[in-house]
Amino acid sequence: MTVLWKAWSEARYKFYLCVLLVTLLMLPEAISTAVASVKAGATAATPVPELPEAARSFERQLLGWINGGAQSIFATLAVVLAVGGTMTRANAYSNLMTLSLPLPRRRWLTGQWVVVSVLTLCLCAWEALIMTVTGVVAGLPVPVGQLALATLLTSASAVLWVWPSILSTSFTRDAVRAALIVVVIMISVGTFTTLTGMLEWKLINIASVNRWREGVPWRPLLMGVGMTAACAWAVLRRFERADY
Repeated sequence: MTVLWKAWSEARYKFYLCVLLVTLLMLPEAISTAVASVKAGATAATPVPELPEAARSFERQLLGWINGGAQSIFATLAVVLAVGGTMTRANAYSNLMTLSLPLPRRRWLTGQWVVVSVLTLCLCAWEALIMTVTGVVAGLPVPVGQLALATLLTSASAVLWVWPSILSTSFTRDAVRAALIVVVIMISVGTFTTLTGMLEWKLINIASVNRWREGVPWRPLLMGVGMTAACAWAVLRRFERADY
């Protein structure tokens, strides 16, 4: 519990800021989606929107947004939550006391990964709640099952970048530079897979509900798990040996 509490105390202010950012980004998107869906269900003969058509439009636009722009946003937020912590120079004085406790060093980083993963899931769930409330207020049926599945897949896709962020922090010892490095790598990987036509390898396919309907996306799944495992092994080995 000490490990988890320390990880939470180091990430809580960033988490509060991320909640505010998600609200500012998602609330206008949810409102515009609901309004567009209501308009799509209206016809010239019937000024009252046709609920089935409006519901289909709302579901289509909602899942389209989650499978599109939302994935990169939450991956970036996961990076922001993950950088920093025990390995930064800013925490040099508290690190001496932290690492002197009778706990394995790797447990501190594992605790940081667990807390950041849970906070990322909470951010995705907050987005889903905003979408759900907006749909209910607009009188539109919300695809709760698909929304819950999209939330889990989006958070799982974003969490893949947590260990690379921790590894980047171990080299830079600075949260801002570590985050910038990982974001650049994230953009470079996405651009490379797009330009080379390797669309099946894009990590965002893991968060796509439509992609899972066609079958398990093995290629991006294996690449994501491999990247996470390699970065976790590297940073744990480095943390055990280095003096922070």
